[in-house]
Amino acid sequence: MLATIANTDIFFSDEGRLNPVVFIHGLGGQSTNWAYQRRYFQRDYRVICPDLPGHGASSGRDLSFQRFAAIVIALLDALQLPRYALVGLSTGARVALSVAAARPDAVACVTAINTFVNLTPRDLSTRIAIYDLLLQEDHADSWATVLLREMNVQEDSAIERGFRRAAAASDPIHIRRIFREMAGWDQNDELKNVSCQAQIIRGSLDKFVPSYCTEDLASRLRAVQVDVLEGLGHLPYLEDPIRFNDCLQRFLQAKASW
Repeated sequence: MLATIANTDIFFSDEGRLNPVVFIHGLGGQSTNWAYQRRYFQRDYRVICPDLPGHGASSGRDLSFQRFAAIVIALLDALQLPRYALVGLSTGARVALSVAAARPDAVACVTAINTFVNLTPRDLSTRIAIYDLLLQEDHADSWATVLLREMNVQEDSAIERGFRRAAAASDPIHIRRIFREMAGWDQNDELKNVSCQAQIIRGSLDKFVPSYCTEDLASRLRAVQVDVLEGLGHLPYLEDPIRFNDCLQRFLQAKASW
């Protein structure tokens, strides 16, 4: 489906019925990344998965990262959703938290997967250097190699092959710019306005997001549940969708205030 939001064409999938759950992909991803979750959760929920601006089939590559949350809110308002749960991965989790802060009346709960709000100066510099690899003229291959290692994605797996295909087809300058904007954005004051129940999911083997980031984010939220998925990395929803789906389902059933 396609909706025009603030002169931006936003593609999204809309499946299932009853209470809405909105899945927001990570940087460089798209709505199809949630294939396992779309099939599973549409049995009990209305599952909505947008392509963020400049991603997938959506336009808006010129928009700043700080505009993403407003675009998502406008899309959900256009769909006339009075209340919904939010699930976001990494960069998408930052968007989900921003939506939850701006619309406490509408957000039933929020789940943040492997994300950071604050990094030490050294860790921030290291990650910016990883995204600076996108400036090399090798179709983002060097960047993908380093990032896959940091995310603990198994070599020669379907996930690795899919990530490399997506990286080769991406706009490296756009991805680098959005990461720098996201990494440099101070969201700490905004998090004080997140009043809903929150879940943080961390893959224990994720090296891209340091473990202290989970503790830091948890300390800034009012009502939070932390679930560590042992043996998984940055993309637990793909690495072990059964375990991930079960973890998310239990949270939604117990904590979502529809």
